[in-house]
Amino acid sequence: MIFKFFLFFLLNFFVCLKTFAVVEIGFFELDPHTISLGGKSYSGPMLEYFSFIANEMKLEKPEVKLLPLPRLISKLSLNTIDIGIFLAKNSKREQLFYYAIEPIYYMVPSVVISKNFKNNTYAFEKYKVCVWEDGHYPEQFNKLGPDLVKMTGDKISQRCMEMIKNGRVDAFFSPDHFNLKYHLKKMKMDNEYKVIPIVGEPIGLYTVFSKKQVKLKELYEKALKKIKAHESYEDYFHHYLGNLK
Repeated sequence: MIFKFFLFFLLNFFVCLKTFAVVEIGFFELDPHTISLGGKSYSGPMLEYFSFIANEMKLEKPEVKLLPLPRLISKLSLNTIDIGIFLAKNSKREQLFYYAIEPIYYMVPSVVISKNFKNNTYAFEKYKVCVWEDGHYPEQFNKLGPDLVKMTGDKISQRCMEMIKNGRVDAFFSPDHFNLKYHLKKMKMDNEYKVIPIVGEPIGLYTVFSKKQVKLKELYEKALKKIKAHESYEDYFHHYLGNLK
């Protein structure tokens, strides 16, 4: 009986060891937090910050994969990948996989606009505003009619910023204020333009786990708490932005 118990314990030990020996982590491109450099190369402050958490979790050589968002969600729901980085929460997704208790970061809906803009954060009636056609934007913008410029395709942030620079639109909306701050700095427009928050609740972005990885989630919660106590992602991003050339 003792031998059987020992054998059961040993088998469970090696199952756990195998579970955490090679952890598969998926992410999608969300400029500027996660950036594809082509092929299997990628960079970005979120991936750097997450590496601190992974080290605290003592994950040995995790396998990191860049995936389109729909495929990442599918693989998480099918338990064919262990962790997903940087996902917003909704009721449908909460049925498919587990969310961390705390978000890693809150996006703040904001616009880029001229520093001469003196109105409050809601008065855009006389301005042309650039937005993602299929993305989230405030309901108030629907009142702009033809002055709401909806963009599709690639590199929308860069294109909308160029349109501001060329006087074709007055403002660019993004649900993520760091996206706007990054492009202002990168395109050397921060002397003439500013980022201001507008109506809308901050949007939490979370690390998520497939439903077979409850223990891995618990390990992550402890590691995130420790890393955040040392430096939040917001602080880390500002350091990253400060070093951007």
